[in-house]
Amino acid sequence: KRFGSPKGNNNPIVNNNTNTEPIDNPVDGSVIFGLNAVVGNTEEIQYSINVMDDLDLDRIRFFENWILRQPSLEKVNWRGLDKRINGPSDANKKIAITIKPVGTQNGELSWYCQEEGANLNSCVFKPEHEDDFAQYIESIIKRYPGKIDKIQFSNEWDSNYHFVGTAQDYVKYSNLVYDTVKLHSPETTVALG
Repeated sequence: KRFGSPKGNNNPIVNNNTNTEPIDNPVDGSVIFGLNAVVGNTEEIQYSINVMDDLDLDRIRFFENWILRQPSLEKVNWRGLDKRINGPSDANKKIAITIKPVGTQNGELSWYCQEEGANLNSCVFKPEHEDDFAQYIESIIKRYPGKIDKIQFSNEWDSNYHFVGTAQDYVKYSNLVYDTVKLHSPETTVALG
């Protein structure tokens, strides 16, 4: 069964890949399904929850962008993430979030990024903002206690598409996420992508 998109959204909730056969997991023989849950607004969140219920799925994963929560060092906006976390959590879904260090938005360099290599998907942080990044992660964990099952820093780390920094940068930021999460929410799993 394929599902369409919420009215007016061209992003299908199920990947319309031409290969419609499930992929066998070589480790345990189970079947892996892909789901791109749309969670941009209240209607999309409810739509995704309904589809998840129809498919008997209890887990949701989405990207979280630091620049959307903190457009400047002095300004913070949790409204969007509140909806994205509380909607699925209230529907008893386990939530996994991937922290995406967006490097540019609307052609502007994100305040916490080094200019070199920064792109729409990623950047290396300015050293003076690494503590701010740890504070951002701490704020997420404290704001949503018991609601985030898994968290990871970036995804597909060995590519210019998802993370433009070096392996050392990726390990440093992943460890920063790990240390911060485990200090404030030991039960939350920190994953690698």
